[in-house]
Amino acid sequence: MSKKIIGYEFKHSSYVVSQANQTDDAVIIKERIHYDDNTTAPNIRIIRNFQKPFYVVRDSYRTFKQKRAWIPLEWCREYKSNQRQLKDAAARALKAGTNGGMKIINRNPFIAGTDVSPQVLLKHKYRTKYPDLVTYNTTCHLDIETDMNTKERAINMVSVSMGDRLFQAVVQSFLGTIQNPVEKIMQKQEEEIIPLLLEGKLKKCWKKYCKENGVSEKDLPYEKWYQLNSVTLPVKRQDIKLETEVIVVSTPAKAVVETFKRVHEWKPDILSIWNLPFDLGNMTKALEKEGYDPKDIYCDPCIPRDLRYFNFREGAAKIEDANGKAESKDPWDRWHAVTAPSSFFWADQMSVRRFVRRHLSKEPSYSLGSILEKELGHGKLKGDDLTNSTGADWHRDMQANHKIFYCVYNQWDNLGAQQLDEATLDLCFTFPNQCQFSELQSYGSQGRKLGDDLYFFLLEQGFVLSGVSDQMETEMDKHSVSLEGWICTLAAHLIHHEMGRKVLTESEGVFTKIVKLVLDIDVKSSYPSTGVWMNIARDTIYRVMCSMAGIDFEQQRRAGINLPSGRVNAIDIGTTICNMPRPVEWMRSYERKIGYKREVA
Repeated sequence: MSKKIIGYEFKHSSYVVSQANQTDDAVIIKERIHYDDNTTAPNIRIIRNFQKPFYVVRDSYRTFKQKRAWIPLEWCREYKSNQRQLKDAAARALKAGTNGGMKIINRNPFIAGTDVSPQVLLKHKYRTKYPDLVTYNTTCHLDIETDMNTKERAINMVSVSMGDRLFQAVVQSFLGTIQNPVEKIMQKQEEEIIPLLLEGKLKKCWKKYCKENGVSEKDLPYEKWYQLNSVTLPVKRQDIKLETEVIVVSTPAKAVVETFKRVHEWKPDILSIWNLPFDLGNMTKALEKEGYDPKDIYCDPCIPRDLRYFNFREGAAKIEDANGKAESKDPWDRWHAVTAPSSFFWADQMSVRRFVRRHLSKEPSYSLGSILEKELGHGKLKGDDLTNSTGADWHRDMQANHKIFYCVYNQWDNLGAQQLDEATLDLCFTFPNQCQFSELQSYGSQGRKLGDDLYFFLLEQGFVLSGVSDQMETEMDKHSVSLEGWICTLAAHLIHHEMGRKVLTESEGVFTKIVKLVLDIDVKSSYPSTGVWMNIARDTIYRVMCSMAGIDFEQQRRAGINLPSGRVNAIDIGTTICNMPRPVEWMRSYERKIGYKREVA
């Protein structure tokens, strides 16, 4: 009896233009098919020339000149076009020229709905039609190693893991004259990796036991739980199954090709790499050096040739502050985007960890070993009994003298990252679900995600969101408060002397200027959250304050900072901004009213 399809779950999508002509495009969707027997199957759906709606205000309602944030749907006429021809279709609807891009056309105040992408619209269709079809994402973890003992730094191995499957391709030149390398790698894996996988399974059982029995993990540490259950452990070594395939290839490019053959066969939802630019850059370089076109390797084999495309856009390395000063961004604070239509979305697990926890302080280190140590209690394989070297010297020594161990070290980088995600759920659940209707590529942009959510919210209210142009400022904006001059710190001599910490060993009772609790109010970091909870938008504000008569910029700036803490700063705000009498003046006025005469000393 054949299974019946009950629905489709949207996982992610890619937008590409056809290489066959100048008009066609397509959205490639990774979906999961749900059947009536509670099973699922991965699938890739190709939708060519998806017609997205956009809206133009009817002539009878064109009574305004300034661009609005949103426009009533009843004022508009709906048009449709695929994304690639949107500019021409919008220009025809407005009876305007087609010079420039969509941001030029969006200067027109009578067009709306142009910014939402076809991927977002399709994701919304899936999510609203099948709201209950939600499963964890399947994740695949990839890692490469490069030759530290040669100038070329060529790839010497690539490995991937997914669930209980692991594949590794090792370049022959790295192995040299080692006899039976595959058998030796499998033996070393049994010695080094299987015990760690067993420990990982047992720790899951320990955490489950503590949760179900209401016991604190501090009161019942893993070591104590293990001793108490050593005879009747729920998982034994023989229960650990790791389906491993290790092959030896002739060149670095062939290692990459063979690896992606397995990834395309497994069809994961997410392909995770720790520090993605390094691995992807080296793999692409190896492919191009040997005459391979990266798009033919990275794209799924089912993608037609005219839709195959590969592009890697690194996250911005610098960011400008409010005063226009450029500051470098740490690697983990950069959100990268890879476009290559396939069953999987490329994710930098290091960046995902940081972005999911942006509301928290940065961690001391974002190396994989450090994060594994923190979350799992054990880091990377170190081979402490093999060498005393550290850093780059450790890699050189291992690659030269302990090649078999180094192959297993590479395998564990994937399996450890996999265990990490099973513990934190960052990739398989948290990050994709926080995107809501937005594309996964937009996760690094709070503004883009807010725009997507607002688009659908407004549609439900009978409005459509206007598009962003290259000239969003209006004539009156030049009169508003400047964005410069807001970065300030409290001078050390103004800090109350007892707020400092007593940290001097030789003078225990002396307060210092070292403080423990520091408050940093950063408007840029609060965007767009502040605008959401305060409902701030051009169409929700009655007036925009430009200046206060008799109040200079310094006083105005302080008021802007102090108003959120009005109960604390009420007197200062009242006397400075509202021109109220100071407490002493109130007292003198009261004394005069009751006829009290203060004695002069």
